[in-house]
Amino acid sequence: MDDETIRAGARTVSRKRPTLRRRPRKRYAGMTLVELMLALAGVGFIAVAVTVMLSAVAEGTSVSQDIRGSVVRSKTVGARLSAALRSSRLLLDHGGNHVVFWVADTNDSGGVNLSEIRRIEWSSTRNEIWCFKAKFDENLTKEQREQTDTAYELNEDFGQITSGLIEDESMEGEVWATDVSNWRLSYNNTAPEEATLISFRITLKANGLATTAIGAAALRNFQ
Repeated sequence: MDDETIRAGARTVSRKRPTLRRRPRKRYAGMTLVELMLALAGVGFIAVAVTVMLSAVAEGTSVSQDIRGSVVRSKTVGARLSAALRSSRLLLDHGGNHVVFWVADTNDSGGVNLSEIRRIEWSSTRNEIWCFKAKFDENLTKEQREQTDTAYELNEDFGQITSGLIEDESMEGEVWATDVSNWRLSYNNTAPEEATLISFRITLKANGLATTAIGAAALRNFQ
């Protein structure tokens, strides 16, 4: 302020003149172009990292699910084959890709009938395991069915017989397993009628994953 002196009578009064002050301007914080580009680059790196992490998690989850699925499938086919063999009365024939067995003497005839035969077969061309059984007309009466239920002797070639029955559709099949890359059965006796224990090793392969079902089954109804 500027001083101004005023004389009033014998007294001198000094008065200060007010001076105008400029209000300081606010400075607003901002980002330069370089800072903005660095910030965007950082966000981009974080996005890429998150994407890679999520992709790895998803892939790991998918592989884990595939492994669990393969294990479940191999255990299922192993359990199914074991159950079929254990409930059988007699092994009738076996070969490199098939096994034929007599389930039970359901009609107490003392011999093998068509309805009592099962054939389990591995198709190396389709990589599938099939189970075949007799096919009868649903409209037949019980007496008519018994008349068409062919009887066989134990010393017949059941491998060839069942193969022919499948070709002429007298036996119908059901798929037990797919993606079967290998099948191996072994017996405690090479003579089918004398074999009482069957060991198996079945490999299933899908999506690059291979699982193997290993087991053995005794013919508990063998007499």
